[in-house]
Amino acid sequence: MSLIKARLGLSSTPSQSAWLCSSLPAGSRVGVDPWLMSYSTWKALSCGLDDAGLSLVPVVKNLVDAIWVDRPPTVSNPVFPLPIQYSGESKTNILRLIRPVLKNYKSFQLL
Repeated sequence: MSLIKARLGLSSTPSQSAWLCSSLPAGSRVGVDPWLMSYSTWKALSCGLDDAGLSLVPVVKNLVDAIWVDRPPTVSNPVFPLPIQYSGESKTNILRLIRPVLKNYKSFQLL
């Protein structure tokens, strides 16, 4: 199955690890930038690949960064809330909606 034609999350689409396991020979190494996924996603993908004799390995240098020669400079402007016309909700209402979800997951922060 071509990953381009697949949509992750659909029941007809295999997981990333299932697709990689069916597409690569045993002993293959799958390079991933560890800064682009959470630890839990890394562990789940790594375990799925290990079961098929594949290895998940961290890529030391991000390949996109290596070839992006005209990258704009990093901006350090202050962060500010968007007006309701863009966000659709007031800051107070957004927090009211998010707090029960955070509590359900036993979380204390949202970045």
